[in-house]
Amino acid sequence: MQLTPPSCVNSKQSIYGQRCHLNPPMAAVLPFIQKSLLLGLVGIQSSLPLALVFSVRPVFAQAAHPAREAIAVVPEVAQATEPTDVGDSAEVNSGTTPGEAAPRSLAEPIAPAEKPTPQQPTPYQQRLDRIRQALDSRTPENQNPPLKQEFETQGKPSFSPKQRPPFTNFGNPGARPELLPTLTPNSAPQNWVQPIPVQQFPIQQAPAQQVPVQQGVLGSKFGRYRLGPNDVIFVNVQRFPNLNFQGPITPEGTIVLPLVGTVLLRDLTIGEASERVRVAYDRYIVSPQVNLSLISQRPVRVTVVGRVANPGFYGLTSAEISEALRLAGGTLASGDLRRVQIRRNSRSGQVIEQELDLYASVAQGVPFPDLRLEDGDTITIPQLPPDISSYDRTLVSNSTFASRQPVQVTVIGQVARPGFYVAQTGRVGEALLLAGGSLNSANLRQVEVRRNFSDGSVSQEVVDLYAPLVEGRPLPNLRLEEGDVINIPKLSGEDLPGYDRTLISNSTFASRQPVQVTVIGQVARPGFYVVQTGRVGEALLVAGGSLNSANLKQIGIRRNFSDGSVTQEVVDLYSPLTEGLALPNIRLEEGDVVTIPKLSEADLASYDRRLVATSNVSKPTIQVRLLSYAAGGATTLTLPSGSTFRDALNGVPLDAAKLNSIALIRYDTATGKAVTQEIRGKDALVGLPAADVPLQDNDVVVIGRNLVSKITYTLNIFTQPFRDVLGFLLFFDSLSNSASGLFQPDGRR
Repeated sequence: MQLTPPSCVNSKQSIYGQRCHLNPPMAAVLPFIQKSLLLGLVGIQSSLPLALVFSVRPVFAQAAHPAREAIAVVPEVAQATEPTDVGDSAEVNSGTTPGEAAPRSLAEPIAPAEKPTPQQPTPYQQRLDRIRQALDSRTPENQNPPLKQEFETQGKPSFSPKQRPPFTNFGNPGARPELLPTLTPNSAPQNWVQPIPVQQFPIQQAPAQQVPVQQGVLGSKFGRYRLGPNDVIFVNVQRFPNLNFQGPITPEGTIVLPLVGTVLLRDLTIGEASERVRVAYDRYIVSPQVNLSLISQRPVRVTVVGRVANPGFYGLTSAEISEALRLAGGTLASGDLRRVQIRRNSRSGQVIEQELDLYASVAQGVPFPDLRLEDGDTITIPQLPPDISSYDRTLVSNSTFASRQPVQVTVIGQVARPGFYVAQTGRVGEALLLAGGSLNSANLRQVEVRRNFSDGSVSQEVVDLYAPLVEGRPLPNLRLEEGDVINIPKLSGEDLPGYDRTLISNSTFASRQPVQVTVIGQVARPGFYVVQTGRVGEALLVAGGSLNSANLKQIGIRRNFSDGSVTQEVVDLYSPLTEGLALPNIRLEEGDVVTIPKLSEADLASYDRRLVATSNVSKPTIQVRLLSYAAGGATTLTLPSGSTFRDALNGVPLDAAKLNSIALIRYDTATGKAVTQEIRGKDALVGLPAADVPLQDNDVVVIGRNLVSKITYTLNIFTQPFRDVLGFLLFFDSLSNSASGLFQPDGRR
């Protein structure tokens, strides 16, 4: 079948045959009429869909605006419905010659032809013209009054999307599909041919990328977070990046979106706000996909009470419970993170309470609950119950929730300086150091921490500081609180077995304060002394050092306790001297009694007194009085500690001395009497051990038989015993001063 239009101007030859280029309206409509008639002959009937209106409306728009280019959608639809092989039926005799140029495609711009004679428009054409003029006359101020009224007056419109077929706005981006007419075969003009519905190819759209949104759920009771002024949000309109929006919500609770205008989002959840924005864009975009995310939350003000360092009101920028606890100084050691309570006043006036478990996140290493606080929330940290066997307070104290504030505590018991102290870190070890350290009588196995609460209740916890020192593991990380009382009990006799006090004295807990002790026995100057370091060796030195007769293997330390019990400990200082080891680090305490026993005859064979005399626990020097005619009377010799009888003879002229009769007179501290020992001088000079005896401090050496007899006689008639060693020395000083003829040369025998 061949159709010949009444007017054929500038016809061209194409691959389909001869085609006539008509004026713009007819050139665009003619292919649809041809195809509809061809398909109608074979019995294909269908209703006139919206595709006809969408395809015809641009034709009239082009006719009304000749300067516009031909709309590309017309040839696309024409090509989709054009038969693949139409033969001569699609040709038109126009008289074209082979030498002419190839026919122009319908998609190319067509030069406007002379305007045909105006005809009277049909009622349907007049209706389309009115719709087109209404759409073209729209401005940004009046483009969507119904939408603005719906969002500003009604507040919360229904979010059910309208059910309608997909709409493609050919040639007019601002067209509203609900304003276009819906045509049926009965309502179409009589001079229009019903087209077959155009089968559009499906458009494959990439799946929408969901931006993660922090909903801020505070448990099942609080519901989801609701937007408000100063919340910064981001609106992502997929496939239309120029419509994206990012910014804060205004104080009125609205945002201004491109193309849409003002949208009210106050008191909406993030899901509800996303749906409201989608509905707003649904009036302009086909099936819009909108993602709304919360970039930053508005500042909120909350109240933190309970077991925190600084309860009070705090303004938060991130609205997280961890920031609220940090601003409140952290939780105290008595705070229970398993039952953190959050109280909120709902908009209806109802008070909602929710309990959260923050301890599980700390113990299991999982993220904290996704919390978003709101204005007016109250956070309460409750007190730990008495039974806390399953609660690891050391773990909590090392977390970011724990308080780092200085606390004032009281330290009493077995410490150097009991009293009130401010612990900067809030540790038990720091409190002991501030109090001067624990005494050697302290029982670190049962350190007591007593805590008083505001409700009048008292809790007491026992901390073992001894086991970590023995096993070499970290100390308990118990954090103290304001007003805590730390009591260091005294070590009783029952606790002594298995308790290494030497280890304690070497630890950082040991006291470094001076102590007053009593030193008696084989020392140069027995008496009461203040020992700065509290060491046994220092006590011997301040007492003048041990004598040559001292038995350092069995030094006794007696300690009296407040309960009346007495402990006796034996310290061996001799073995470290012979083996080259360090001296025992025993720390003395206030009131200790140190006894240096005398060396017995049974221990002489295995005891190196010369080694002891030259050590640092002995007196450095000794003084020996020498009575001799050859020496010119009574003289005092200062000899190094550990000197022997032969060393004393170095100060006597051997040729003039009577070495056959020599007496060594020594004060016996046990009996208070003078003990005389006769020595053969010649045997001492040759080095015989029996004659070359070690000398001690305050020994008296008498040389000469006649002189020895006189002094011995005088000692026998003198009232003995002597009161002390000073009385013994005073006797010899007075004897030499009163008996002027005692050492005269004519008296020699």
